[in-house]
Amino acid sequence: MIILRSIGAALVIMAAACTQAPTGPSFRPNSSAIAEHELFNSATCGRMSSIAGSNWTPTVKMIEQLETALLERLVPELELDAAFYKHVQFAPEDYIRRYSGFSLDGRPLIAICGERRDMYERAGQNWRTSYIPLRDGGSESFGAIYDPITGEITYFEFGYHA
Repeated sequence: MIILRSIGAALVIMAAACTQAPTGPSFRPNSSAIAEHELFNSATCGRMSSIAGSNWTPTVKMIEQLETALLERLVPELELDAAFYKHVQFAPEDYIRRYSGFSLDGRPLIAICGERRDMYERAGQNWRTSYIPLRDGGSESFGAIYDPITGEITYFEFGYHA
C-alpha cells in the first residue's frame, strides 16, 4: 500500500512537471499600458505617432494576444540587431510598451511603442506619465503595428532610421 501511494505521488509530480509551460523570453509584469492619445503621439515611436490615434481602446484579451505575437517577432529582431551592430543583445523584459488603438481604412489596428526601461530609470522619470525624446535610438526603442484580426505584427522597426 505504501509503495502504491509513493508511485501515485511520483506520477502526480511527474505529470505536474510535464504540464508546466516552458520558460523562455517574456515581458516583465506591469510593463505595458494603453497610452493616452497625447502621450502616445509624444512618445518615441518614430513614424508610429503620425498614424496612431486613440480612437478605440484595445481589450485585455487583445493585449494578451498582441504580446504573444510581439514576443515572437521581437526576439529574432533583437538577435539580428545585436549580431549586425555587434552589441550586447537586449531582452524583451528590458522594454516597456505603450499601445494605442487606431483604424486604417476601417480596419482596427494597434500601434505599439516599445522603449528601454532603463532610459526612464536613469532619467528618474515615470514611463507611464512621461516620455524621453529620442532620435536614431537604434534598439533603444521600437514601433510596431498589430492586426487583431489576423493576430500578426504587420510592421516592426527599431528606433528612428534616417
